[in-house]
Amino acid sequence: MSEEQADALGRLEAAIGEWQQQLARDHQEMIDHIVQTRHQVEEQLEQIRAQLDGLRQQAASSEGSALAEGGDQFLSPEDVRSKLEVSVFDEQGHRLRMGEILVSAGIISDAQLREALEAQTGQPQRRLGDILIEMGYTGEDVIAQVLASQLNLPFVRIGQTTIEADVLRLLSPKLARMHHCIPLRATDSEIVVAMSNPLDLIAIDDVELASNRRVSVSVATTGDVTQAIEHNYLNVQGESWL
Repeated sequence: MSEEQADALGRLEAAIGEWQQQLARDHQEMIDHIVQTRHQVEEQLEQIRAQLDGLRQQAASSEGSALAEGGDQFLSPEDVRSKLEVSVFDEQGHRLRMGEILVSAGIISDAQLREALEAQTGQPQRRLGDILIEMGYTGEDVIAQVLASQLNLPFVRIGQTTIEADVLRLLSPKLARMHHCIPLRATDSEIVVAMSNPLDLIAIDDVELASNRRVSVSVATTGDVTQAIEHNYLNVQGESWL
């Protein structure tokens, strides 16, 4: 090997050595960052668990009726709303499904969820929330709030809302009954509609066409929507519009 070749080989080996050292430093920095991030996430999870434990203790001491043989308590809407703030997502930040949220919040048990899912396999067109309500494991308020939290939509109790006649006239009672929704308020460009099924895109499209306004959805219970439709449309002109 000539002196020139040996010199070139030495420079190449030196460059490779520097590259390996830099790669090792970058690798270590990445590991340090991952470890630091993991510690931060673990601290946040501990805080969340502490909050959830506190909410469970509050729920246990509040008035309610037993939902299951395991001793679960029927939680008030306020308790459920508080719990959902820390249980809509899992530890990896993924959005939880309806049943997972209810189990995570302590509203139903794993066994109750499995029973409801098994019932749903024979009736795939039925919503899980409706099945859980029918089985007596939870109530309409709870399911509506879970759905609202999943979709990041407002939850509304229509019984506490005054609906103006001019707003009601933007949507016919026939359309309201067909899609099980009711207008709450409106501007020249937007109409706020309460729905028990905010995923009904056909209903939203029909309301937009009928009102000539962009639809903003709020979630309400099935019972609230039904009562509001019958009560409000009856009172608009003193008689039913049917």
